[in-house]
Amino acid sequence: MTAETQATAREGDSSPTWIDVFPWVDAIPLRVWRGPEDDAAWSGITKEPAAAGSTRNRELVAVIGDFLQLWTLEELFPSLTGEDFADALREAAGIATLPYPFDEDPGALENVDSSEVANLLGGAVRTVDRALELLIDRAVSSALSAGREAEAQVEANPAPDDVAVPDPTPAAIDDVVADIRTLVEFQAAMGRNDGKVLARDTFFDLPEGVAAAFGRLHALRTIDLLSLLDAVPSPAERLGELVAAESDMARAALIERLFADSPRTLDSLGEDFGVTRERIRQVSAKARARLEREIREDALLSEVNEGIAKAIGYLLPLADLLREYPALDDLVPGLGMPVWRVLDRLDDRYEIEEGWCAAPSLAQAEARLRSLAKDLADAHGVVRLAGLRPALPASFGGDRAEDEIFDWFVRCGAEVIAGHLVFGARSIVDRSAAVLSIEGAPLTSEAILAKTGQDRSLRSLKNGLGSDQRFMRVDRDEWALVEWDLEAYDNIRGLIGRVLDEHDGELELADLVASICAKYSVAPNSVVAYASAPPYVNEGGVVRRAGAVGPDSLKSPERTKRVYRVGEAWLFRSVVNDDHVRGSGTALLPGIASALGLAYGESRDFDGVAGSVAVRWTGLQPSLGTVRRELATTDLRLGDDFFVVFHDSGTVELRAVAGRDAEPLARLRGLVGLEPHAGNDLSDVAAAVGCAASAGIRELLTWSSTRGDHDVTEVLELLIADSARVDEEPSDDASPADGPTPVGDDALGELFALQRDFRAAQRVGQFALAEQIQSAYGPKLRAFMRTSGMDLGTLLGLLETAGNAPETPQVD
Repeated sequence: MTAETQATAREGDSSPTWIDVFPWVDAIPLRVWRGPEDDAAWSGITKEPAAAGSTRNRELVAVIGDFLQLWTLEELFPSLTGEDFADALREAAGIATLPYPFDEDPGALENVDSSEVANLLGGAVRTVDRALELLIDRAVSSALSAGREAEAQVEANPAPDDVAVPDPTPAAIDDVVADIRTLVEFQAAMGRNDGKVLARDTFFDLPEGVAAAFGRLHALRTIDLLSLLDAVPSPAERLGELVAAESDMARAALIERLFADSPRTLDSLGEDFGVTRERIRQVSAKARARLEREIREDALLSEVNEGIAKAIGYLLPLADLLREYPALDDLVPGLGMPVWRVLDRLDDRYEIEEGWCAAPSLAQAEARLRSLAKDLADAHGVVRLAGLRPALPASFGGDRAEDEIFDWFVRCGAEVIAGHLVFGARSIVDRSAAVLSIEGAPLTSEAILAKTGQDRSLRSLKNGLGSDQRFMRVDRDEWALVEWDLEAYDNIRGLIGRVLDEHDGELELADLVASICAKYSVAPNSVVAYASAPPYVNEGGVVRRAGAVGPDSLKSPERTKRVYRVGEAWLFRSVVNDDHVRGSGTALLPGIASALGLAYGESRDFDGVAGSVAVRWTGLQPSLGTVRRELATTDLRLGDDFFVVFHDSGTVELRAVAGRDAEPLARLRGLVGLEPHAGNDLSDVAAAVGCAASAGIRELLTWSSTRGDHDVTEVLELLIADSARVDEEPSDDASPADGPTPVGDDALGELFALQRDFRAAQRVGQFALAEQIQSAYGPKLRAFMRTSGMDLGTLLGLLETAGNAPETPQVD
């Protein structure tokens, strides 16, 4: 004990204060839960003598409940033992024994935090608070007992009254004082009493003597003044001295547990010293409390610790802290770890981990800056650095390098896309929306994919963009955000209708082609083909809408794809998607609304197995309400084909599409909602798709193509192709002299097949094969025109309508 401490003891001021008993008191940000007007009263706790049964007990219990729920009992009450904890818990709960294993091993309570105490005591808040109050009283009583022992020791070992105090001011410091006097006298003589003594940047315009004094003071460095003082220990040396003063057991407990990245167990340390784990715990807790107190009372270390806290603010890279205070990286003798790590483990006002410093913790700094960044993000989660930099905390620095800012916010849950921070991008379409928001202009799907940095196929990206309401197509393969309010790209048929509407319903073919091709990347012959097929006519080089086939008739159920009439019900074929599974509404085609007798602005409820299912037409197109409960009554899964069956009686059911893997005729029936079988009579299929019962397979093909029913069309094309191959097999009575079969319906089927193969080759990227198909396609097309007398525009229109795809082989 020092002479100063002994003198203090004589004055009767040796009673421990609250902060002596609970070192964590001054580390709690009390303004968070107390009003500023209470700060003065609360701050007195640092000097106020601790007393058992004090009104402070309730305040300390509240602090533990608000801020220290995850602190262990050992950390909250370092002076108490496991038996103390067990006795207090038993008394508070009024029980004789504690749950296993705590009654047999009270030392196990050392790792129980205050939030877990509630579980041990049955969850009663009052009981937990009572237990904490008892523990506070025990800790205070223990401290008071230790204080009385210290007083007795002081009385037994009085300090000498007359101790010589050396003069702390060496004679050399008089030179510095003389220079300051010179400057002050000159400033006062010049009437600059309010001026700062060393405020000037230059001093050559001052009198010679004053300028010399100013120059010497202005050039002073810390190292120049150290020689005027007694030896100043470094923080590393001072910490080393404090640790070295501990007992071997306490020093080992500090090194192997408190300061270790992988702490040893209490049991293993106890074995080294031949003591119980409880004894090691007590020694460790008391050594930590002692170090914390000595650091607070040490003028050098307390200032160093305060300097760290102020430099951090609430976020700072560790490299910046060490650049500002290099001595913090010095290794502490006997510990082999840097000063900053030791102080971090002993001070809960800040946390230093993974190259970052934060106050009070990295988790709170992450949450704070994550919230700040998200507030600055646009609707697609994009945060622009120009807006973020001014909002960053001063300690972090708005002028910090871009990669350092990115590193921190990636910790906070952001990702870097196209050189910007993006929050909440969970899928490829989310990232695509962010890319377009960053770019601010339409992009091709290939460019979008490249900027997202995702390893996905273009096809899956296009499917995602096409099914998401945030995106719109502004060209054949250019995408934009809907919020930009640009003119949407329609299919070629729709573009023709839009241009015709702008020119009073008719336009010369050449002008029509020029208008569309100048604005969109569309092949001229595709425009010609679509303009020469329903619902348009090309007569004398002038295109107009055909009178017999208007938009209203195309929306009838008979002309609507994937809508079928079977028995006394209308069937709509769909695929189970995410919207169905999560219970969202899904879009319906206007044709099914027409079949159900639903007009725009109307709604209708159908009775399902699990409840009511609504069909509404209150938006741009009809919609089906949630079918999630109906799905739960079936075996349907995500990606399965199914029918929504609307019975004339007002009921609805979900039914799986049958026959998907069957042979073509059975598959065809399954696709239109019929019982799959391989019968050759297709009158039931014709009735289901709204065609005449007497229609042949080629009429069904044309009708299905006009409806846009691709799945049905492909099966019909396959049946026609199989039939053509059978017809081409030579018969036994065929004569070598027989000439070639005239080009007719079989040739048209062959053109359909070539068109289908060309589309397939294009989709899988087999462009060489596509070119071979194209070279064979032209001659066969011209041969068909010669034999059928059909003009090119009409034939191309028929083929384009049947295939319903713009990737038809080019024809010279």
